[in-house]
This record gives sequence, C-alpha cells and structure tokens, in this order.
Amino acid sequence: MTKLDRRVMKPTNFEILGNSFIEAGNEIGSTYQYGSVLIKVGEAERKLGHLEKEFVQKSSDCLLQPLKSFLEGQMKTILKEKRILDSKRLNLDASKARLKKFHESNSHKNEVNIFLNFCSY
Repeated sequence: MTKLDRRVMKPTNFEILGNSFIEAGNEIGSTYQYGSVLIKVGEAERKLGHLEKEFVQKSSDCLLQPLKSFLEGQMKTILKEKRILDSKRLNLDASKARLKKFHESNSHKNEVNIFLNFCSY
C-alpha cells in the first residue's frame, strides 16, 4: 500500500469537519433552524471531502503514475545514454587536444627544418 493509497483511505479534514457539524446538528435537533443549518453545512463539508479524495485519486492516476513509470523505465535509459555521450565527448576533446599538439609540434619541426635548409645554402 502506497502513501497515496493510505491518504485516500484516511478521512480528510473536510470530512471530519462535516461529520462534526452533522453530529452537532443532530444533537441540537433538525427541528431548530440552527441544527438544520449545521446538518446542511456538514453535508456540504463531507461532500467537499469526497471531492478532494476523488481529485487526489484522479491526479495520481492521470499524472503521477505515468510519470513514475516514465522515470522508472525511460529515464534510466536516457541517463545511461547521456553517460555514454559524455564519455564520447570527453574522448573527442582529448583527441582534438592531441591532434592540435601534434600539429603544433610538426609545425615547429617544419620551421626548424626550413631554417636548417636555409642555413645550409
């Protein structure tokens, strides 16, 4: 049983308040105007509580469950591929640095060879 299931089963604050109003209205008596108003307000509060539970359940079914399944399935694959791409990017950067260093050293050797050839004439 998940935390959300326990929350849906537990009475909401609106339901508790509604039940308290209904109890108080019944104790006063529905024949009195104050008692009948308490009962009507209590029923409205209880209805709000049921609607809140329904909203939480529908939100879970339509948003949270699909999101959870995405995170458990697709997100693992995405993170794995991201790690691979990061690794390949680092390898590419290292290769570019080595190539640049190689070209710089070859350029320097060519300059030295040109100078030596010039001096030998």
